[in-house]
Amino acid sequence: MIDAKTFEGSFEKGVGITSISTNVQTCTISATYNGITQKTSCNVSAPTFTVTTGYENPIWQSVQDSAIFWNANEKDTFSLSENASYSITASPRTNIPYKVEHYQENANDTGYTLKETETLYGTTNEMTKARFKSYNGFL
Repeated sequence: MIDAKTFEGSFEKGVGITSISTNVQTCTISATYNGITQKTSCNVSAPTFTVTTGYENPIWQSVQDSAIFWNANEKDTFSLSENASYSITASPRTNIPYKVEHYQENANDTGYTLKETETLYGTTNEMTKARFKSYNGFL
């Protein structure tokens, strides 16, 4: 007789992930009798997750071997043949357009007037590329 085996899959969220539905899942391979070969792995469902606004392309990655990873939107199950840990992360979005408005103080009152608008592009969680502009007659 071969004893039943229980394996644990641990799941953690990383950069770009707001939440995951569970941190731990287990599966058990039933015991077998009379020389019938026991399975060597069992499956657990991939947790559901929420990608943080401004991030994209989530991936599951093996904590034990970072060279092993999967597109998280296509991964439904994990096959466990031992205890394993996985981390889910997402990439910051790039080429995000944003507008920079440059104003000049009005000479005849305390208001400001829009002088120029620029469209620039950035990456989530990086500093903007907006720069100070100088105009003749203004400091």
